[in-house]
Amino acid sequence: MSEEIKYPAQRTYWVARDADGNVLLAGYTEPNQVTTSGQSVLTSGSRAVQVEEIAQFRGNPEAWNYEWNGSEWVFEGDAIYIAASTEIAEPLSRSLFNLIYGNENGLYASVITHPTRTNESVLICRSVDVIPLALAADPQPLVDVLQIAVNNGSITQQEVDSIANAIAAMAGQEVKLIDFVPPSWQQYVYTKEQLEADGWFLDETINQDI
Repeated sequence: MSEEIKYPAQRTYWVARDADGNVLLAGYTEPNQVTTSGQSVLTSGSRAVQVEEIAQFRGNPEAWNYEWNGSEWVFEGDAIYIAASTEIAEPLSRSLFNLIYGNENGLYASVITHPTRTNESVLICRSVDVIPLALAADPQPLVDVLQIAVNNGSITQQEVDSIANAIAAMAGQEVKLIDFVPPSWQQYVYTKEQLEADGWFLDETINQDI
């Protein structure tokens, strides 16, 4: 008997698997689509539900914005690189993770540091990264991290306040990460080609599971 997801009200993430998780497929269904699976179990819901379902059989990804390709967690899609001082790069990634899961330990995006300028780091994100904000999403950890950027002049207090207000207003919804990058920080969004020309080795990501 096949399982089916038919014309969902919104993009719906799914995991199709056999009972033991030996077969483990993942994807999403748009509102105008139908997904049919011959596997015995078809789990659907939010992106967070999808990650948790896969993780119980294959372990957690290096960072939350990795994708399951049917055999392993990988980073897929067009990448953008958001630069930040090393002081705040990893805390920034962790505070974004907290918007999804609350006060839990994990990375939203992998972070790498420049091989010689160790005070410079980047978060590896997809150009279409989407964050499903928890209903109880607390912007304060993110605000605390961004306050360092306010103090060093790379972002304004008004921009931080706008981000906090947007998180509060959109809790429980999906938001595009790129929409949270304020105007002052747009100059710190790079392509792979730009960073490699500046001496970055972009295949060297930190190796820490969520």
